[in-house]
Amino acid sequence: MHPAPKTPKFSSPADDRHAMMVAAGIAAVRSGDMEQARMLLSKAARLRPTDPTPWLWLSATTHNPAEQREYLESALAADPNNGAARRGLVMLSRELENETRLPEGGLPSPQAEPAPQEAAARQTYRCPHCGGAQVFDIPTQNLRCSHCGQYTPIASRPATGRAEQVMDFVLPTERAHRWSENQPRLLCGHCGAESLLPRGQVSEACPYCGAHQWLETNETRAMLDPHVLIPFQVEENAARRAIQQWLDSGWSSPDDLSTLAQQAALRPAYYPFWTFDGTLEIHWSCEVNTGNNRMPRWETRTGLEFEHFDDVLIPGLRGFPRKLLRAIQPFDLKSALAFHPAYLAGMPAVTYDLSLADASLRAREHVVRQVRRTLDARVNILEEKRSLRTGGVNWSGMTFKYILLPIWVGHYRYGQKEYPVWVNGQTGKVGGEKPRDALKISALIGAALLSLALIALLLFLMR
Repeated sequence: MHPAPKTPKFSSPADDRHAMMVAAGIAAVRSGDMEQARMLLSKAARLRPTDPTPWLWLSATTHNPAEQREYLESALAADPNNGAARRGLVMLSRELENETRLPEGGLPSPQAEPAPQEAAARQTYRCPHCGGAQVFDIPTQNLRCSHCGQYTPIASRPATGRAEQVMDFVLPTERAHRWSENQPRLLCGHCGAESLLPRGQVSEACPYCGAHQWLETNETRAMLDPHVLIPFQVEENAARRAIQQWLDSGWSSPDDLSTLAQQAALRPAYYPFWTFDGTLEIHWSCEVNTGNNRMPRWETRTGLEFEHFDDVLIPGLRGFPRKLLRAIQPFDLKSALAFHPAYLAGMPAVTYDLSLADASLRAREHVVRQVRRTLDARVNILEEKRSLRTGGVNWSGMTFKYILLPIWVGHYRYGQKEYPVWVNGQTGKVGGEKPRDALKISALIGAALLSLALIALLLFLMR
């Protein structure tokens, strides 16, 4: 028995006429005959208003911004996920009036190793009562004067949907491709002292007068500002207790680890991360057995699989230890607050050295790998299949956030070696490295081998 022939798909005369008009209109645009192009593309758009192509090319037939906007909005109405239409609208928007835009298909020029530059205080936190330095107080989530103890409320507000930034609005700009590699020099506006800051640090206290400042340099002005952050909710004493409990746990660690481990300074810092949302459309093909086990008959099947992803977390630092991040996750990203630099008073914050463009590539790779791992269980579940392959992918509705996350970072010494330890500043979850007790591991391996030997002996006697 042969499979039934597939019904061929024929295009209608209206489809053919529409395609011919679009092709002729595009040719007229390229040849410079804008009047002819406008006539052909307008007819094609009226014939099929849901096709974004004629609307997009109509926007190239005029230099009038109002007409261009009207055509591009019509293209976006026909296809809300059309990236070209969205980028065109962004270029017309006032949002990019003061931006450095990249040429079409262009890349930013490579960043050379810069010399240290002076940082200006974008915001300084001094007590309104006595002029003393203010710090962020974790228990009250307010600013507290380290001199007189007065509290100053922070105008905090939860992050809303506006925190999500549309990728197509930002990727065409140079800021999406910039990263931090400068070492700023801080000149304190209160005492005049000068100090050199660690590379990429944007929040610091003057080491002489203690004034806490949120900094800005020529470099950071050319980069994106944080959109949201999660404030510290775990104090240092609580973080140390969590580390002590973590040292006490684990069967493979030395018994005296918690008593002999010497904890060094534990430092709080806000670390940069990117989060990405969107939808992936991935094409797949496979062969499905439409016969039976004795007489298999394999037929090719194709289809689409969709994946809606939310808050894919990508570190903003290239050298960020992913193993430690997995150990202290998760963060409750839905509880993030709209960014306010007052939360950084007394807490160092680091800016990113992985640009938005590079981070979005890592996020896409992560989502594609995740879908491919689960694709076999999602496609034709009840049928026997083989040769499952994936093809092209399409992305739509991609948005992002630049978020600062709170982390306590330190280390402890055991014997002659130092081990890193991190604490989630929101939940208190601990991650790090521990020494292994060689005797315990050897005993476990010996016990496992003995058990296997006994099982083998029992099976032999039963035979």
